[in-house]
Amino acid sequence: MVATLQHIEQRVARFAEVMKATDLDGFLNENERAREERNKKNLLNGPQLAGAGVDQSDVDKMFA
Repeated sequence: MVATLQHIEQRVARFAEVMKATDLDGFLNENERAREERNKKNLLNGPQLAGAGVDQSDVDKMFA
């Protein structure tokens, strides 16, 4: 499956290169824009905010 998708990606990239097609910066339709905003809003990576994190002792209590 991965090899097939890579093959398709290479063919499309070659076609775009031949056609001199370029991506338009910032061009998103409403659905894509909403999905992008939702993804940014729901991003769950650190660092944690000061005072908003979970202490290790709390984690230990959950598994005790």
